[in-house]
Amino acid sequence: MPSAATAAALPPPLFEGDHLDAAEFLRRWEALPDLKYAELIDGVVFLGSPLSLDHGTTHHEIDTWLGVYRSRTAGCQAGSDTTWVVGLKAVPQPDIFLRILPEYGGQSGETDGGRYGAGTPELIVELTGSSLSRDLGAKKELYRSVGVREYLTVELPARNITWRQLVRG
Repeated sequence: MPSAATAAALPPPLFEGDHLDAAEFLRRWEALPDLKYAELIDGVVFLGSPLSLDHGTTHHEIDTWLGVYRSRTAGCQAGSDTTWVVGLKAVPQPDIFLRILPEYGGQSGETDGGRYGAGTPELIVELTGSSLSRDLGAKKELYRSVGVREYLTVELPARNITWRQLVRG
């Protein structure tokens, strides 16, 4: 159990619906090492819900597909469940990403120390189950506004795939 002085020094926990900026969101999240999934979308905190077996197996299949693509395409990097700092009030954690590395002309980078992604990857994939309204609403608008070039949503359990491409902004 932390001492009173240690407890006083810790930032408050994150709660669903908190209104924060990116810096405060990251400060609180980093103080919670057991919290694996949290996002800041348009200044509002969202916490993860339990993931279904369908989500996990579909996630793995898409990871495999993009992993094969990455292994055969120079200058790409793919990953899962990575935090991206994309604005002053936006820190999403997409299910899957594919980016072109900066030295190959990509549009994203890394935060100081390389801990998080900065800017936006070229491709984001979201598997939508319980997060359907957020993925097709606030996150779709966020990704469009910050310049994500391609956005795939996989609606579960039907596995309907919609592939959106940003054209002329």
